[in-house]
Amino acid sequence: MPPRHSMRLRADADPAPGGVGGVQAPPPQHLHTPQSEARFIKDFKRYGPPTFDGESERATAVEEWIRELEALYAYLGCEDQFKVKGAVFMLRGEALNWWDSVAAAEDYANVPIPWARFKNLLYDYYYPETVKDMKEAEFLHLVQGTLSVAQYERKFTELSRFALELIPTEALKIKRFVKGLRKGIRGPVDLQRPTTYAEAVRGALVMDKDVSNKASPLPEVGSSSGVKRKFPSTYADLVLRAPQRQAQHQGMPPVCPTCQKRHTGQCWTGSKGCFRCGREGHFARECPMSAANTQRLGQRIPPPVSTQGNNQRARVFALTRKEAADAETVVTGTVLVHDVPAYVLFDSGSSHTFISSTFVRQATLELEPLGFLLSVSTPSGSILIASQKVRADELSFDNQTLRARLIQLDM
Repeated sequence: MPPRHSMRLRADADPAPGGVGGVQAPPPQHLHTPQSEARFIKDFKRYGPPTFDGESERATAVEEWIRELEALYAYLGCEDQFKVKGAVFMLRGEALNWWDSVAAAEDYANVPIPWARFKNLLYDYYYPETVKDMKEAEFLHLVQGTLSVAQYERKFTELSRFALELIPTEALKIKRFVKGLRKGIRGPVDLQRPTTYAEAVRGALVMDKDVSNKASPLPEVGSSSGVKRKFPSTYADLVLRAPQRQAQHQGMPPVCPTCQKRHTGQCWTGSKGCFRCGREGHFARECPMSAANTQRLGQRIPPPVSTQGNNQRARVFALTRKEAADAETVVTGTVLVHDVPAYVLFDSGSSHTFISSTFVRQATLELEPLGFLLSVSTPSGSILIASQKVRADELSFDNQTLRARLIQLDM
């Protein structure tokens, strides 16, 4: 008698289709019915998705729109087919006209289109490779310049998306960020050796705050008519001096480090010339450059009697904060020059470019002979003698390089 076959299924038997005999049936497939699409659009609209009309002048507008949509889709757990439906629903104006023409040509009304294909079509039209190349080049040349660290970091983050292959690691990203910082901030941040991008940004922000506390931007100074004046177009009338400190004895001349006496101007101790103008042939009380023998500001000063043939004359209309405030031709402020805070006067009445001896020492600038004695008339009627100039003919001024012949003047 042949053996009987049991019809009982083992617990570990392979499931049979159809769900017969207690075997699980496969999960039901999602059907994209008009009702399900309508429910999706209704839920999608509740979150206020952005629209896109294709008319923005920003070259990256479409890329930013797609990024915002994809962030919402990720939150909703949205399927690709619904992603395209949601994006098309948010098109407006010219962009919607573009899509209607594309959909009609490709019959996308009846054939589902993958999300990746939709994005490629959109990018090819509104976000060509030339724009991406331009943004990558902008990232390569990005420096802080006149931006604050916070503004520079935002720009760095925005543009880095277009050059990810240039900063594939955290270390390379830090290196490029620090390289673009201003010199006065870059050095200290680099010395901190940050190991994360966040550390580099925090260090730069701290240094930016310290520098801002030491130097304020040059303001526009109003004239007597109340109309603001811009800076002069030429830098030949630049006067640089170290920021003034409060003196213990207001109104008294400073103590000279050479002779230990209180006086202004250049010290002529040890020389055989006049203690007022430095020239030989007369004493200070007989000096033709004394205030009693000279005319006031704005009037022509008679040429001095000199035994030397190579002397020259110059004028400056403001050397102190008070004189600068009283003069209508002067713009003042405090900025970083060679990474040292400097009190700057743009004096359109100046005939030369001057730099104070105090600032020369603070900025450790090299000097060289001027080649002649320069007599400089001041608003007070006194005469200052200059005989040296800064060796370098370039000036690092707010992350820019300017050409100027800086003549040292004791002021």
